[in-house]
Amino acid sequence: MATSNLLRRNQVTRCVAVTVFKTYRPYEPFQELMLPSNLQDWLPEGHLARFIHDVVDQMDLSGVFAVYEKGVGRGQPPYHPTMMAKLLIYGYCTGVRSSRAIERATYDIVPFRMLSGDQHPDHDSIADFRKRHLDAFKGLFAQTVRVAREAGLANLAHVAVDGSKIKANASKHKAMSYDRMQEAEKQLEGEIEQILAEAERLDNAEGVRFGKGRRGDELPQELQRREDRLKKIREAKQRLEERARNEAAERAADAEKRIAERRQREAETGQKAAARDPKVPNPDEARPDAKSQSNFTDPDSRIMKDGATKEFTQAYNAQNAVDGKCGIIVGTHVTQSANDADQLPPIVAEVVENCGQAPEKLSADAGYCSESSLTDVRLVGIDLYVATGRESKAATAEAKRRAARFSCVGSLLLALCCAGAIAGVGEAVTFAPVLPLLLAVNPQLPLRRRRAFRVGGMALALSLQASFAASQFFPGCLAPAPSIILHTARDRMREKLQTAAGKAVYARRKAIVEAPFGCLKEVQGMRRFLVRGIQKVQGEWNLATTCHNLLKMFRHGKCAALNVLAQKNRRSPGGSTGIPTNLVGT
Repeated sequence: MATSNLLRRNQVTRCVAVTVFKTYRPYEPFQELMLPSNLQDWLPEGHLARFIHDVVDQMDLSGVFAVYEKGVGRGQPPYHPTMMAKLLIYGYCTGVRSSRAIERATYDIVPFRMLSGDQHPDHDSIADFRKRHLDAFKGLFAQTVRVAREAGLANLAHVAVDGSKIKANASKHKAMSYDRMQEAEKQLEGEIEQILAEAERLDNAEGVRFGKGRRGDELPQELQRREDRLKKIREAKQRLEERARNEAAERAADAEKRIAERRQREAETGQKAAARDPKVPNPDEARPDAKSQSNFTDPDSRIMKDGATKEFTQAYNAQNAVDGKCGIIVGTHVTQSANDADQLPPIVAEVVENCGQAPEKLSADAGYCSESSLTDVRLVGIDLYVATGRESKAATAEAKRRAARFSCVGSLLLALCCAGAIAGVGEAVTFAPVLPLLLAVNPQLPLRRRRAFRVGGMALALSLQASFAASQFFPGCLAPAPSIILHTARDRMREKLQTAAGKAVYARRKAIVEAPFGCLKEVQGMRRFLVRGIQKVQGEWNLATTCHNLLKMFRHGKCAALNVLAQKNRRSPGGSTGIPTNLVGT
């Protein structure tokens, strides 16, 4: 017992000794400063907020200032647009996107307080600034792309394209199908009639009881609620019907274009097309599908399946084209289509618009592979590497068996039809009579189709042999035979990706394009849009991708980017901030 007390006494003695002789740095949190401090001194050199401050000062904000020049000048002076732009851009760079969160950050977080100049704009002003200048953010994004190119951070040697589903500012439970709308409309009309009849009965009864003098113009709460819901349902029905008419008009224009091309080919070859003309739909008779849905909160959003979570959600499809050197986004847009099949040409057009030239190599996953996209004129001259999709083992085995079966018959037919052979059409080597005769023995086709192919193949073989024989007696009379190209653009792309060079290029696609989406969602918090409507959503996505590019410049070449902006600022007579001359110095 005595030993334990002695040990405790020694420990206390050591603690007291340490406390007495240990010195600390002065700590006086309420010390007043003799001179006012510079807000930038609160942050270390090389901080992201300092970079955003310098970059935004050098950027062209004329599109932002032009909005204020349209006003009449009455009312209180607004917050400076440059300061508001810095707050918004730094917030989207660090994942602070809410206007209320940015307002709190101007009090609590040093970088926001430094960028605001110790001012504290309220959340309504921040939200209004964002909504008012959504269209100007596209110009800011294009500036970041051009600066990155001039700074050597993007060279368009390899651009990868991909899309991701970003949740809309709406719930999928606030959507209703067209079939359900019709049922709900009839149900609400019946309920409204019952409420009106009951109200009329009560009015008559009270009129008899109390006499004249009661106003009777108060709308029952149940009736008001049902009429509002009926109005929303009818507006949603009208949107679905308008969408169906627009889609029918697009299909009609496409069908008329194909019919015109077919008539032109018939006039050139002198032979009538075997297949029937496509049907041209009437837009006035178009009706929405029973399963077509419209959201009451954000009508422009669509139900889409998220590739990561495999769940259906109310979302938009955000597309990005990313340069392979430093991960700079060089093209972006938002679409309402859940499918990426037709999005490759538009995103390439965005890249050309922002950079002034097309990329040398372009890679994309199988979702972008379609015959129309691969043959689009906007992709001519670009070295494409687009996955064609995986085939099942059963389909691959069946294709090998069918090829082996057709090769036996083809060797016999080739000897019979060699007089009418046509070689070297494009990249394929085709024999015009052989293909119909090969299809004529395909057991997977119906008997009627096999007979038609057999008759057509023999007739074509006889006509080619007759033409060949006539050319021996009358040289120059051999008419051009119709060619059948076996290889499609998808087939050529599949063969290209099977080579060693194609595999090496396509292997870099995921590393190039997936990382920016991860940064946008995880670091910048862009998992759900804060605005509604396709135009506003496009503006917010432009703002988010602008901030992504600024982050890449900050990490990989902030000095080069600032030098490029400074040179542009010196070349332009009025500076690059876009501040009107009457505001300079104020």
